[in-house]
Amino acid sequence: MGQVLTFRLAKTVAFQHSFFSTFPNTQFRMDSDNRVPVVAFEMAEQQAILPFDGVKREFQISEYTEDGVMLNAVAQALKFVSLLKVGDSIPAEVLGGNLDGTFQPQNLEAAKQRITAELVGWNLSAEVPRSDPALMRGFVAQYVDDETVRYSLLRLAAHFGFAADGASRLADTMDKIAHETAYIEALRERCSVVGGLGNKLVTYRRDFAGYPAVTSEVDPVIRLIRESMRTYRGKFEEVDNLLGEIVTLFGDFASVRGILLNAREDLLQRMIPWDAVTREWNELPLKDLDTFEVIPRLRELYRFLAARYVPADDWELILSGRKLDKDNKSQGKTVTWYEREPNVA
Repeated sequence: MGQVLTFRLAKTVAFQHSFFSTFPNTQFRMDSDNRVPVVAFEMAEQQAILPFDGVKREFQISEYTEDGVMLNAVAQALKFVSLLKVGDSIPAEVLGGNLDGTFQPQNLEAAKQRITAELVGWNLSAEVPRSDPALMRGFVAQYVDDETVRYSLLRLAAHFGFAADGASRLADTMDKIAHETAYIEALRERCSVVGGLGNKLVTYRRDFAGYPAVTSEVDPVIRLIRESMRTYRGKFEEVDNLLGEIVTLFGDFASVRGILLNAREDLLQRMIPWDAVTREWNELPLKDLDTFEVIPRLRELYRFLAARYVPADDWELILSGRKLDKDNKSQGKTVTWYEREPNVA
């Protein structure tokens, strides 16, 4: 049995060990080459980088101590934000908790439509337009009905060599797949609200095209919202492509379900902090709005986005107020420490 923790995770990055307060400008980020969480700090005019695992071993930080739990939380947070320092707030993506959420009837219906489209597409050797909702609806209207679904299930049962009740068993599996996928469809719906905010800001930018004070603030926000939507679309495409692997999906749904659960939790964590943001902006009528009122909100939204979609080095420059200039940026020498594998007796 694992050890029971007797404390709660703090809401800000804080450590008890003196190492984390010894060196100036100590930061936590993902190593760009190895994609592992590292502590970066300045030592003797050099930037030193030490992986979290090395820190734990070097200072004998147990997984069950407050520092060990905090390092694990920071490692989890670095999947969502570019950079953290001591005193920064733990991102809502981490504090939001584990898998939860629900779905509405329309999400279940959308999931059933997607699965049956993939099933019939497999049977017909036809390409399913997964990324275009309008084309997907057209595909379903043209090819998918009770009869084509039944024939597809019969062919799939024959492929697996099932007995006479094989199609019925696969129909039960299809219902289970749709139920799990409905959670993804609910998250897709939440993601569309983020896209709606981006469209709202595009309209606002067009209305104030003659006001440089506004456009200079709204343009980078729109750019980063588009970047966020590219990230989310990529994750939904991964799920959609998985659902297109019909033989694997129906033949080993237990394994596929685990992948869907991981994708669902990742997407849910990414959507959690957006809920408050989109709610605030949806309550804000941009028409006839005083520009001096919206500019501070745009700056706050930019900081929210930049922490998640701007590379760590650039985000550090933004935080410091220095001009972002990749060509002239100088970090000096960098030393990265990675422990050797322990000798095997």
